[in-house]
Amino acid sequence: MKSKIVCYLTALLMSSVVYSQERTVLRVWDDPQRVDFLNDSVKPFEEMYNCDVIFEPVDLHNQVRRFLALPPNATKPDIILLPSDGVAEAHKLDLIAPIQFMQVDAPNYLSNAISAISFDGNCYSVPKAIETLVVYYNKKYLKMPLESCDDYHELSLKRKAEGRYGLIFNYSQFYSIFPLMAANGAYVFENHNDAIKDYEEYGLDNEGAVNSFKYLRKIYSDGIFPTLPSDPQDAFDELFNLFVSEKADAVIDGPWNLSKYMKSGIDFGIASLPDMTNGNALTPFLSVKGWSILKSSHNAQLCENLLRYLNSTEVAENRYLITKEIPPIVSVLKSSKLSDDILVNAIAVQTVNSVNMPSSSKMVYIWECMDQALKELYETDLTEEYILMNAHKKFDSVSEGEF
Repeated sequence: MKSKIVCYLTALLMSSVVYSQERTVLRVWDDPQRVDFLNDSVKPFEEMYNCDVIFEPVDLHNQVRRFLALPPNATKPDIILLPSDGVAEAHKLDLIAPIQFMQVDAPNYLSNAISAISFDGNCYSVPKAIETLVVYYNKKYLKMPLESCDDYHELSLKRKAEGRYGLIFNYSQFYSIFPLMAANGAYVFENHNDAIKDYEEYGLDNEGAVNSFKYLRKIYSDGIFPTLPSDPQDAFDELFNLFVSEKADAVIDGPWNLSKYMKSGIDFGIASLPDMTNGNALTPFLSVKGWSILKSSHNAQLCENLLRYLNSTEVAENRYLITKEIPPIVSVLKSSKLSDDILVNAIAVQTVNSVNMPSSSKMVYIWECMDQALKELYETDLTEEYILMNAHKKFDSVSEGEF
């Protein structure tokens, strides 16, 4: 593998500018759980380009805010890692530059991954990974995943009588509830999965959204869900702990925790989300996270070379084998090393029934307003119609002037 990487880097070097003998330092903000592997993976690149690449751990969802808070004399990153709605926010604030080589390399990626990080015909990120929700199930209690939400509801009622849980999920977070709402015909913004995005047509208070909230309130009142912390990450940690302690048969979670499940000792399977009673499949967001180059960087060409290297087939393939982040790179997904992977196969099936997370800076307000709506759903007697109408009004108020 090393010889192939060296050949690849040589080709890159021949097609790029000549760098001085003084070692350049590139700083990359990335996922705290994966910076150790990334720092090791770039050693051939560092040797070829006489540079140092430093991956620094910064939470994915705080990178724009943290960058904006840096004092003028602070050491700034050259590259940051963002989800697709974060790319939209950074683009709106004019913080990031278009990725020039993606004009050529875009066909190497899944098309929906490219559309999620593209604006005005330019890519503003290099897709690192795709994520969507799946079901992890304990094979000790479920030989096969169940097919419908009703099946899991019946299982949960049965397990409640035994002092355990059937299927658990983060019922207080809109990200986890959206699959149910989408299956019932709700949406965030009209046409948000198309190349031309209409961010004015709001769809989280339509009839399908109301029916979803009625269903959620009913099953919540059955007492089949655990009490979860309010912080989303803490909530996912608690769901994981309940599953691996065998207090729950199944859990809806994402691929970001696969390594933890693999280390747990539980014999588990992974499946796509179940169907609703109406036959529609639960439809989660397909999230794309990628690396973006900051306009403030003085090393834009070297940054582009680094990102092209990181997503070369062998490097990206090895990254998946270690980190379990699925790169939306066609050559990697077709690799023989990944073809039998249970997570890759489950995600591949689930992407058929998923929608791109809207690439809009308005999403930050969607999360806030809809999470508050869910809190009201479980803790008040307000009608579902009123709660969703009020969430819409709050969204319009706080997001006015955004794009």
